[in-house]
Amino acid sequence: MKRYFAVALVLCLQGAGCSSEPTVCVGDSECQDGNFCNGWEQCDPSSVRASARGCVPGIACLFVRNEFRFEEGPDAAASVACAEDVYGLGIYRRCAEREGKPRPSKGSALGGEFCEAPLEVDYQIQCRVEAYNFCYADADCDNGNFCDGVERCVPMTSQADAFGCAPAAAGPCAAPLACDEVLDTCFLDCVDEDGDGAMSAACGGDDCDDADPGRFPGNPEVCNDRDEDCDDTTLGDVDEDGDGFVSAACRGPGGRQGSDCDDTNPHLFPGSIRCAGTTPNDQGNIQVCTAGVWSNSSCENGWFCYTQPPGYGVCVP
Repeated sequence: MKRYFAVALVLCLQGAGCSSEPTVCVGDSECQDGNFCNGWEQCDPSSVRASARGCVPGIACLFVRNEFRFEEGPDAAASVACAEDVYGLGIYRRCAEREGKPRPSKGSALGGEFCEAPLEVDYQIQCRVEAYNFCYADADCDNGNFCDGVERCVPMTSQADAFGCAPAAAGPCAAPLACDEVLDTCFLDCVDEDGDGAMSAACGGDDCDDADPGRFPGNPEVCNDRDEDCDDTTLGDVDEDGDGFVSAACRGPGGRQGSDCDDTNPHLFPGSIRCAGTTPNDQGNIQVCTAGVWSNSSCENGWFCYTQPPGYGVCVP
């Protein structure tokens, strides 16, 4: 053995039989770098991740075993330490997402507050992220800025960065809402031009006329042709004659008005008639109070209308 080695050495020194190319590995043991926590290096010259010697770098998560068990034997203590220092935060974040709890941040004391029981799926997901350097879920891409919206995990797409993350498709606050980064919330970025305490309907508020301080929700409705309370269903409640019907002088949007045609006479209200004839030949002509308006009509059967002392009319033969 020594003789052959000497011959080879002499030939090498003479420039024959030697190569400056690195020796390609033939087994995993030739690739180990002595660092337990960065995983088990592999000999795989065909891998795109392989070095010139054919060694593939280790993946930190591969020292973890099923159901969160660790390597046994001389490296058991180191395995646990690595899991806590290098890998534990990732596992607990996956577990927190699965259990619907807040994600722990770096430096958090890992425990039941974030995760009751880490499962195999938790470290399998994290291992995938460690192994392929790609995000797994949108939460992996969160940049911590609420107003940016939810960043998306879309590996291998044109929008994605090297980790597979893409910007949010939209911010969290749709117009007319604005975003508050300090409070992580959306708020109504609106104005009150007339100073009546109600925000303009043009920017999402409920003031129907932000140029008129006398028109806003909750303002008492007055009997007139304005809408003081920004409510199309109200007209005011004026009933001067006390017959239970609102005066026709009270008007609202769309031509709506009170139903009492004569709010000075309690005997004239919706459905009442008054005589409209002015000569002996038209004594059958009447007017009927309909929805606050006097409409022309006539007595049935050719009867005549006679005005009664309270002011209403009666058709008689």
